[in-house]
Parts: sequence; structure tokens; C-alpha cells
Amino acid sequence: MKVRQGLTMVMLAAPLLALGVVPARADTVVSLAVTKYEQNMAHFCWLASAETVIRFMGGGTRSQCTYLRYANNSSSSTLCSDQSGTSTKIRKIINGYLGSGHDWSGYNTYLNAATLAGEINANKPIIVWLTELSGSYSGAGHIVTAIGYKRNSSSGVVSAKILNWPWFVGSGTNANVKYYTMAALKKNADFRTDDYMAGF
Repeated sequence: MKVRQGLTMVMLAAPLLALGVVPARADTVVSLAVTKYEQNMAHFCWLASAETVIRFMGGGTRSQCTYLRYANNSSSSTLCSDQSGTSTKIRKIINGYLGSGHDWSGYNTYLNAATLAGEINANKPIIVWLTELSGSYSGAGHIVTAIGYKRNSSSGVVSAKILNWPWFVGSGTNANVKYYTMAALKKNADFRTDDYMAGF
């Protein structure tokens, strides 16, 4: 069946080329096989995003509460209260559990297409810090993960593939994923990008 399909494509393409018609090029799509882990509590999006990156990059399996205690320098075995995080704490968790050679840094700006493509091509997801601009969570921060990109073959416009969101919506490789153009990711009616974290 595969051979027949290939022959059919060649037979169709030949008359088109003879007529001067160039078949449309496909968009460039690059995506990491990242499994999403939903946040365990209402404000644990930062811990779920850190967990997603650490597991994907081979840093082992731990609970979000373990990451919380590490971020807070707590020796308590029972600390697991619902609390928001910071970009500094996220980087501390990722750098601490991924170890040498994974120096994650924070950048107080929106994510651009060149950085997105470079990191994804290097097999590294990117954590993106958003601020909600609408609805009941307006003004609140929210953390998501960029796991791929798509480049339009005609316009060259790059869209980020965002694992969207870790907010109690089920787990799995393709759970709750959406593309945003870089302009929309920078700012749209629902949110803006304030910061991103990447492991150069």
C-alpha cells in the first residue's frame, strides 16, 4: 500500500509540473513528545510546568510537593500547601534536579521566534510566564510550556505550540495543546507574555 501511494503521488505531480504548477509546500512542523502533568492544586501551574520539563529531559519522577519543598528550602516532609511560585523558584527546581549541563535562565521579555525554534530544535521545551488579561483570573500569573512550533510555508509566520494549560484538564501526550502566533503569544485579548525560562 505504501508503494502504491508513493507511485500515485509521482504520477499526479508530473502533469502538474508539466503545466508549470508547483505543488504547495507543506508547513514546517516541529514538536517534542512531551507528556503533560496537570497541576495538583489551584496555584501549582509552576510546579506542573517544572515537572513536565524535568521528566521530559530525564530528571526523574517526583511529586509536585517534593519540588515545592525544594524550592522553599524546607526540610519538612509534610509541607504541601497551595501557593504560587516565582521564576526564580522554577529555575532552582529545574537546575537542581536536572543537574550539571542544564543551566536554565530567565528572560524578562516575551519569547521570539528564533529562540523558540532554536530551543525546540535542540530538544528543549520552554517555560512561558503569562499574565491573564480577562475573566475572573485577570491580573493573575499563569505558567505554561512551549513544546513545538509551526512555520507557515507561504507567509513564514511562526506559531508556538503551547501545552495549554496544566489546569485540571487531564494528562497525556496531546492533552490540551494549542498553537499561537508569536504576536498572539506576546499579547492577545486573554493574556500577555511577561517572561520565559529556557535551558541554553
